Amino acid sequence: MGSVRLSPQLKEKVNKIALNKGITRSEVFRRALEAYSEKELAEPLTSRYDDIIGVVEGLPSDGSVRVTEYFVEGLQKKYG
Repeated sequence: MGSVRLSPQLKEKVNKIALNKGITRSEVFRRALEAYSEKELAEPLTSRYDDIIGVVEGLPSDGSVRVTEYFVEGLQKKYG
């Protein structure tokens, strides 16, 4: 892997994290990059919930109070 230039402030933060956690700076970088990679490469939320988005349309005036009930009814209509 290549090298990365850090600002003095970021370098100090990394050093503090490593010291507080009792791990190496390299481990801090690995964990941070792993978390960042997972987030960036994760399936978009919209595709995770495509099967339920739009199930409930045009809630009645009491929709904010009975939203769960309407949601369940919508799922039952859509999926039986």
